[in-house]
Amino acid sequence: MVDRLIQQALLQILQPIFEPEFSASSYGFRPGRNAWQAVQAARDHVRSGRFWVVDVDLARFFDRVNHDLLMARVARKVGDRRVLGLIRRFLEAGLMRDGLVQQRAEGTPQGGPLSPLLSNIMLNDLDRELERRGHAFVRYGDDCNVYLGSKAAAEHAFEAIRHYCRGTSTGKTIEALNPLLRGWTSSFRHAEVKDVWEELDGWIRRKLRGRIWRQCKRSVTRARLLMKRGLKEERAWRSATNGRGPWWNAGASHMNAAFPKSFFDRMQLVSLVDTRRRFLFQS
Repeated sequence: MVDRLIQQALLQILQPIFEPEFSASSYGFRPGRNAWQAVQAARDHVRSGRFWVVDVDLARFFDRVNHDLLMARVARKVGDRRVLGLIRRFLEAGLMRDGLVQQRAEGTPQGGPLSPLLSNIMLNDLDRELERRGHAFVRYGDDCNVYLGSKAAAEHAFEAIRHYCRGTSTGKTIEALNPLLRGWTSSFRHAEVKDVWEELDGWIRRKLRGRIWRQCKRSVTRARLLMKRGLKEERAWRSATNGRGPWWNAGASHMNAAFPKSFFDRMQLVSLVDTRRRFLFQS
């Protein structure tokens, strides 16, 4: 009861801050908006000649929300570290299953007063992307329909939306990450903390392994990926079905074996240790 009271207090303060930023095409879990209005908007889009529909259903969205990405979006409008810390603690609160507490590495607890607002904060970027592309759409929670005037337009929109929701490839991520790593290393190259540099290098690779794990939504896809990367079938299936979260798996032996440092070297991921050494040599 105390947790729910605190969440409700946070909701009453945060909702007026974020509500003006939300799309007019978003109808779920918002004051003054309801499912009937969403249905009416959908009818209007169809009556305007948009007979083709891309149905965007983000499977297990509430179970898979990335905490870091969500907190980054909350921090765009909230600067109070105490509030941010409280929301983070709410997200990471353990789950009770079969009488045992399990740690939560991703997802938002369903049923709490704050969860609906957090889901809209997380999905608002998708709304803005659809608006930027000029699409007519209706979103209610994690269900979204995009209305198009032709089959070709619908197929094009489907591929674009799928690419936007599944994210970029590991290669593209590394390509975007490398300039930041080089700049950061240049700024702090004189810090005499070799162990810390090595630890950060390992942390970055682990985050990338976790991202690879998260992009494989199903156990069968993860097992096939691990086998493709050289793991034996029995070990691959046992690893793919362990029920652990992305961060745990990213640090486990099977992901380190499938995606060792040499893999990221071939992908040309910047090494903080090596880059710092070159900077110091040049200076």
